[in-house]
Amino acid sequence: MRVCLPGNKIVYKQISLPALLDGHTGHWVFTETPEGVVAHARHTATIKPSALPLLGEGTTVADARKYLRRVLSTNSLQTLRYAQQFAEERGHAAHA
Repeated sequence: MRVCLPGNKIVYKQISLPALLDGHTGHWVFTETPEGVVAHARHTATIKPSALPLLGEGTTVADARKYLRRVLSTNSLQTLRYAQQFAEERGHAAHA
């Protein structure tokens, strides 16, 4: 679930969680600069300790944290790319 707040922020809560997580929320903040819009993302995730073996025998919480940082960052970046593409296509259509 995502909620757009006036101005420059989108907050979200992941409703359908992967097996490794007990919770996942976050937000994106957008700042206009002379070079364009800069997006900052923040994730808060709760790792389910009983699911650590899903990442391999002997996986620690620190290992899972590293894994999740990479996966969530990649996911967030891809979502923002889709949003950028959508916004740019709407902008071009409005000017056509």
